Amino acid sequence: MWVDFLYDKLGTNSSANLSITELVRLHNYLTDGNTALQKEIITTNQANMLIDLWVQNSRNKDQNSLLIYVKRIVKEDLNNINNLAKRNFKTMIQAIKKLKQKQHKITGGYGIRPYENKIPHNPKLRIV
Repeated sequence: MWVDFLYDKLGTNSSANLSITELVRLHNYLTDGNTALQKEIITTNQANMLIDLWVQNSRNKDQNSLLIYVKRIVKEDLNNINNLAKRNFKTMIQAIKKLKQKQHKITGGYGIRPYENKIPHNPKLRIV
């Protein structure tokens, strides 16, 4: 029940993942009941930075593919990138940067795979 409450109100499964301000809000909510309890979301500039980084580093440039990637990385289902929790922002930046590195590692940075266009060596094969 506590885990469901935390996930519904703050978007996390454990109070250990909360920031100091979220803990203070949670404490005020539990003692007073009058305080609004909501998770901290990223700013518009941070959302624009994420979108720009996504466009630079991804194959699919649309925002829907970014939302699917966010769901896969931070397990948070979003309708809009502006609703991303602040604590997941840094994780997403690192994941998108690693995405670009993986693409270079696979293709060698030249657009073709290094093992393509090579004839396999077979010592028993004779060309006549």
